[in-house]
Amino acid sequence: MNFYIRLIVLLGVTIFLGYNMGLTGFLLGIGITIYKVLNSIGLIRSINISKLSFTGGLIYYKEYTGSYKKIGQNFEDLYNIIKKFKLSDYCIIGIYYDKPNESNENNQKAVYGIYKKVNVKNFKPNEDLEKYLTEEKFIKAELSNTNSLYASWEYINMFSMILGITKFYQTLDKSLKDEHFKKQYRVKEDQYKVCIELYDSENSMSFFIPLINHEQFMLHKDLKKDK
Repeated sequence: MNFYIRLIVLLGVTIFLGYNMGLTGFLLGIGITIYKVLNSIGLIRSINISKLSFTGGLIYYKEYTGSYKKIGQNFEDLYNIIKKFKLSDYCIIGIYYDKPNESNENNQKAVYGIYKKVNVKNFKPNEDLEKYLTEEKFIKAELSNTNSLYASWEYINMFSMILGITKFYQTLDKSLKDEHFKKQYRVKEDQYKVCIELYDSENSMSFFIPLINHEQFMLHKDLKKDK
């Protein structure tokens, strides 16, 4: 249910409780509403990291070098492509190669684009889409299923999304230093070489940290030069 619809429902419940229970009911309704709003934003929500396979597919991407704080400016073009070609089964993807707090902010590397989870061997591409993306200088590549660490986050606005991203990296950093976590998921800290963010819909995103086959994700040309 849309956040604002839920908010209207909660306010309706608050009025109902106030009408039937007086001040106690009104205060109870206000308390429930505040809790639900804070939880929807993510202020009182934690993010849990587990293990899940990244689903392989087809990526059309562009390279990015600069501050990760500014990469989101390019995503509007991606949303427009998805809407223009009615790509309901595609999502927006960002692949990030530098740890945000351990790199030169002006030289952070990433690729961003659109992604379709699909068995590439049995997939027939949209010719009009491929033509358009080629003209727009997008690069095409295939990615395969990969064992990964995984987390997801639902957001309601830009602040909520940024909050989720911040919480994920903070949780990841703590988890990779936690011996119980590393033993439970059989992961080593040096396996964190790349982070994938998938924007599955307008209010849901997923994070993947590939634990193997890192080379297939090293799509930025500067990384290939460093090999």
